[in-house]
Amino acid sequence: VSFVVYDPVAHGQGPGVTFPMMDGLKISYVQPPVGHWRDAYPGEPYDFDKLQPKKFHFDGNGVWDNYFEPVSDFVPGDASCQN
Repeated sequence: VSFVVYDPVAHGQGPGVTFPMMDGLKISYVQPPVGHWRDAYPGEPYDFDKLQPKKFHFDGNGVWDNYFEPVSDFVPGDASCQN
């Protein structure tokens, strides 16, 4: 949880959201041959045999509505989106 963006007073209200997702996969890291150790980036996933469905729950109403405009009813090819 990022305490810079997430404010429990403003965003901790509401029932939250629960959804199923696969859990258990691990991600390798690729380390460049030179440079700082923090320059690593995500590599190939592994441990596919440990994948299993799991229900995840996140409390509160999230941060989307506090920081972003509502998602529009965008239609690909709509002439109003060409500019």
